[in-house]
Amino acid sequence: MDPSTQPTSPPANPYAPPAAPSNPYAPPSVSMEGAPRGVSHSQAEAEAIRREHVRHEASVRSIGLLYYLNGLATGLYSVIFLFAALGALVDGGEVAMAAVMGGMALFAGAFSAFVFWLGSSLRKLEERSRVPATVLAAIGLIGIPIGTLISAYILYLLHSEKGKRIFTAEYRAIRDRTPEIRYRTSLAVWLVLGALVLGFIGLIVWAMNS
Repeated sequence: MDPSTQPTSPPANPYAPPAAPSNPYAPPSVSMEGAPRGVSHSQAEAEAIRREHVRHEASVRSIGLLYYLNGLATGLYSVIFLFAALGALVDGGEVAMAAVMGGMALFAGAFSAFVFWLGSSLRKLEERSRVPATVLAAIGLIGIPIGTLISAYILYLLHSEKGKRIFTAEYRAIRDRTPEIRYRTSLAVWLVLGALVLGFIGLIVWAMNS
């Protein structure tokens, strides 16, 4: 082929501004795997976001512990109802009473399993846990005054701006990128949790002796 007939590339524009050199000191860009498309943060930005939300994150996870305790207590009631049903059958042959106690045992057992699942999902900050946790907290508002205060606090944790963000895929990716950032639980929180555990143990002892 005649070289004169081959296509040639257009000449460079002599008036075009020179390309900006890359900054060697710029922080590396961190791609958030699993985050919404187009969302990315530098490592420094990811750490700043995590530090801003880690206290709220720890508060939500502590609610998961409360649901664990609730599940244990409900499971205990399930066992009590089951023994009551068996006692009604063996001692007096009361079929109707046994059926009622058996139904209550079944309901309490199912609710216990549900609450355990909800506590686990909250501790993992899974987005699917927000709706059932919201429903339970809304019902708990009628427990004046303690239940109202606790349930209102749970609703705040779930639906504040920080609460909404920590359940997103973006924040989940940030957590995966910053595992070294953790929140130190204060002594007051540990004391409250200890009191709840002691109260739960007391409930078990009372149920066994009643």
